[in-house]
Amino acid sequence: MPRSQKRNRNAVGGATAEPLTTAEVKTHLRIDHANDDDYIDTLIIAATDYTETVCSRSLIQGTFDLYLDAFPVDSCESIWLPSPPLISITSIKYYDDLDVEQTWSAAEYEVDTDHPYKGHVYPARTYTWPNARNFHKSVHIEYIAGYDDSGASPEDLADNIPQELKHAMLLLIGHWYENREDTAAGIKIDTIPTAYDALIANYKVRAF
Repeated sequence: MPRSQKRNRNAVGGATAEPLTTAEVKTHLRIDHANDDDYIDTLIIAATDYTETVCSRSLIQGTFDLYLDAFPVDSCESIWLPSPPLISITSIKYYDDLDVEQTWSAAEYEVDTDHPYKGHVYPARTYTWPNARNFHKSVHIEYIAGYDDSGASPEDLADNIPQELKHAMLLLIGHWYENREDTAAGIKIDTIPTAYDALIANYKVRAF
């Protein structure tokens, strides 16, 4: 299954906030000045991207694009959507045998958002997968994934993210903040705190 593509944070449909606010990180680091605020913000973005990559999971809600060369052959087979948790599918488009782009009616497929590792989509009862042209990127699924927004402020947007993941990111940011190089006085510094791996272990998406 190809990896999905998440749009840029600043693009339409991109993430609207980060999992942690500058204030949360400064409280964790016990910082009471604003001198390093910009630097801390870059560490939040880096920790978010790193955690999403390691866990194969989307933290903040955003729009994703998944391209396939064809639909499954068997109508009992699902398409699994990367970067959970899945919130909803925006559209499923495909090119038919005449090379004309079609939009598959939402009434003809079902979406399962309850799976702990990946959401998936499959034909509704009495329906089958559409007859798509077997060609590079013939199928395009646009969907929304991440921990669901619950409000308008950065604090609200990140409210549904599991505390284990947020605490793991705080540990990682704290480590990067205190150790800005790979070595100190000739001594090798561990890149990632051990506790980080323990906190994210249950949130890594498992392979099928």
